[in-house]
Amino acid sequence: AMGYAVPEPTHHAQGYLERYSAIGVLRRLFVEAALLGEASGRWAHIRDHHVNGAAFGGIVGTARGFGRFLQDQLQPRSAVLGARGRELLCTPQHEADGAPVPMTLGWHVERSAGMRVLFKEGGGAGFHVMMRLYPDAGIGSVILTNATQIDVSRVMNQLDAEFLTNPAGA
Repeated sequence: AMGYAVPEPTHHAQGYLERYSAIGVLRRLFVEAALLGEASGRWAHIRDHHVNGAAFGGIVGTARGFGRFLQDQLQPRSAVLGARGRELLCTPQHEADGAPVPMTLGWHVERSAGMRVLFKEGGGAGFHVMMRLYPDAGIGSVILTNATQIDVSRVMNQLDAEFLTNPAGA
């Protein structure tokens, strides 16, 4: 369910930009012309493309695939990563002088509601994604959208609050 190629292009989500937003109005400055598709109402279609460059990488997947990855990362032993890989993925980095950096080799790190939160946000023209792990609570969450302007952090904060305050009933 996850990889670097789209297994079924006919089922691939279509990306959109809101035409009358700041980025939508200036889209010709921010988005390669070959990617700009037709406008439909308040939305501008972004032609199929895959964000996968050497400096930033990219992964294609479904919400279910990302959810399974997050579930795996909450287990005592990962079926995806070996012990050393998991350690590298989850250990905060430090500057040369020893000062902590709020990032691991794969996650950003912060504290929310007194808990450690590991998160990764990404996307590209027409898409916006975020996934989070709350290791102390045993909860992972992911949101995938096909519109660049959606504030995934705000939406995740609202959804995660429900799970963190009522995990059994959410």
